Amino acid sequence: MKNKKCISFLEMVFGTFLTSLAFGLCIIPQNFAAAGVTGIASIISQYTGYTLSQIVFTVNALFLIVGFCFIGKNFTIKTISSSLLFPIFLEIIIRWNITISLSSVGFVLLAGILLGSGTGLLFLSGASSGGFSILGVLLHNRFSIPVALTINLVDASVILIQVFQQTIIQTICGILVITISSYLVGKMLAKQNNVQFS
Repeated sequence: MKNKKCISFLEMVFGTFLTSLAFGLCIIPQNFAAAGVTGIASIISQYTGYTLSQIVFTVNALFLIVGFCFIGKNFTIKTISSSLLFPIFLEIIIRWNITISLSSVGFVLLAGILLGSGTGLLFLSGASSGGFSILGVLLHNRFSIPVALTINLVDASVILIQVFQQTIIQTICGILVITISSYLVGKMLAKQNNVQFS
């Protein structure tokens, strides 16, 4: 039991690190269209007096409350831990100031693989990265809808809503990143049919 908890903790930490690598090395430097809560918050902030960080914090807090009420305490605690670790890892990666020389296709592939692997590990640990992934877990638990499908549809919708704020290339790259990521998440979860979110 102790070993299982230790493995689960390490999966959560390493999964969070991989997702922060995806953002710090690829998505942010290349200005790919943002998905998830960050993407929707950037739209809302333009039409309200609230800052991006205020909206992201509020939306994530609401999702965490939903997670606690409908999914479970352990899931919520692990997700909060991941949410706290993510900005720390991201700051460290940005301060490293690593320069990678890749084509746009290379950055898309690397971002998709890192993000998908990291998100998959988070789900396998019984956690999530927060935001809309909590919705994916909730729909999975209630209606057996694949988590990866929900994430892909929501993220693609958020990116498409931003189509007039981004270049076509940034939008396409953003969609390709979340498509690759969702594919990997689906494959990882399919191999572990007994993944429990509680």
